[in-house]
Parts: sequence; C-alpha cells; structure tokens
Amino acid sequence: MMLVFRISLISLLFFLFNSCTKHESLDYHDYIKISDKELTGIWFTDLNQAFVVGGTTWSAGITASTKDAWKNWQLDSLSDKELFCISGTPNGQVIGMGIELWAYHLNEIPIRIQKLKHVGPFRFVRSIAAYSNELVMSVNANGNGSIERFSIYADSTQTVFESRHELNAICYLDSLNWLAGGYGLVVHSKNGGESWDTLDIQGDQFVDFSKTVHGSLFMLGVAGTVYKITNNPLRFEKIRKGGVIGSQAPLHAICFKDANEGMIAGENGFIQITRNSGDDWIVVDDLPVFDVKDIFFDGTIYWLCGSEGTIMSLKI
Repeated sequence: MMLVFRISLISLLFFLFNSCTKHESLDYHDYIKISDKELTGIWFTDLNQAFVVGGTTWSAGITASTKDAWKNWQLDSLSDKELFCISGTPNGQVIGMGIELWAYHLNEIPIRIQKLKHVGPFRFVRSIAAYSNELVMSVNANGNGSIERFSIYADSTQTVFESRHELNAICYLDSLNWLAGGYGLVVHSKNGGESWDTLDIQGDQFVDFSKTVHGSLFMLGVAGTVYKITNNPLRFEKIRKGGVIGSQAPLHAICFKDANEGMIAGENGFIQITRNSGDDWIVVDDLPVFDVKDIFFDGTIYWLCGSEGTIMSLKI
C-alpha cells in the first residue's frame, strides 16, 4: 500500500511540474545539415558571413563558411582532431581551437594554423575569447584545467592559471576583467589575466557565457543554472535554478539578445527561452531534434548548431 502511495505521489508531482512548465511552438527560419559530423561552434562576422567548427574527437577537425547567411556552405577538413570552440576579434579575426593548442585563423586565405607551444600536459581547448589581436585567452578541460594567454601571432602561450577543476568557458567584460568557469568553479581576473581570484559561485559545471552588444553578461551551467552578471561591482544574480548534474539532458549553450530576451539549449533538442530576464522560462516545442552545442545571435536571428552537422535559425 505504501509503495502504491509513493508511486502515485511521484506521478502527481511529475504531472504538476509539467503542468506548470510553459510551452510554446515555434517554426524555424532556416534549417540545414552540412556534414555528418557535429558542429561545436558558430560565429558571424556580419549578417552574411559566418563560420562553424566541429568534427569527431580523435579523427576529424572541420570548418565551414558561408558568405550568404546560410544558403551555401564551403566545408573544409582541417586536421585529425576535433575543434570545440570559435571566437572573433573586433577587427574581423575568427579563431577556432580544439584538441591541442593549435589556433586556426579561419578568416585568412589560406587558413593559417598557429601551432602554439606550451608547458605542461596535453590541452583540450573548450572555449576561447578574443578581446583583440594582442589579447586572446583560452581554457582547457583535460582532467585538470588551465587558462592560456596569447596573441594571434605568438609562437607560444603563457599559462596564467591552473586548477584541479576542468575549465569549460571564458569571457571578458573589458580588457582587464575576465571570467572563466568550469566544474564547480568560477574565477575572475581584474588585470588581464595576470592573477585570478576564485569566486563563491558553485553548484554546477559552468559551460558557456553570453555577452550582448550592450554589455549584459550571462553564464550557463550544464544542469541548467543561469546567472546574470553585472560589473562594477561584480555581482551574480541567479535567474534560473539548475537541477542535479546528470539527472537531465545536459545543457551546452546560452545566448541572449539583450538584458531580457535569451535562450538556453542542449542535448535531445531541449530549447528554452525567456523574454523577461529569467522571470519566466518557456520550453520550445515542435522543432527538429538535435543536440545543440552553440548559439549565436546575429542582431536579428538566433543561429544554433550541433549534432550531425545541423544548423538552424530561430526568431523568438
């Protein structure tokens, strides 16, 4: 009898939770598959020109580019190791990185490969942020974590931070203030990476940042935690509570249009949006199902990329 009661209670709670969750059906704007390999990062330099990177962990590193927003993509094979991330500088440099500290300058013809030397163990570069040609930083997640700093023409990197925790995401607020996040860890530099302080932000594995053109900054955890971050003074406001790591499909990407409207997404086609800075989160239904790895907002449309070479765009 007690077992039946418990099962009924669990079913009731599940029903109530799903009844309270808001849903909305949206139509995609564009949808295309350009490869059979996963795409891990997408970056636009303007409304027409875009780059993606990806591959298969130990067998392929790929990139693709378009000059007409999405209609025609030129696919290129780069190496035998996957690229995990992409970023651009204000003057048009577009850099892809992944396994090994090789920086692929995707906007240059032919593509220039910057083979960076470093001290220490093998690197899995999960995120890169390029403030300028002279100031680029990347984070490593390969059992331990590290932050590397370099310029686009350097032949080596400077390891400016090391941790026993893997690091998955990095971003800048300005040239001096930088944040990096990873497994139960968020660190902050006030001096362009010279030194780093550990912040009292825990409870998730932080995997992505989103910075709007007006400077609003957001951070996502794999279990769904979302923080809104303000500077001067540095402040973290939790606008979405995450679950237990491993209890649901992991989230990988966050992208905000402005301080109010944004999107989070992850595996098994999970996409959730907010239009009021996280007061309400709405599950998006009736879209093609794929694992979303990255999102970019081009000023008008959200562009998502992920598994099986998929690229999709949405207006919300």
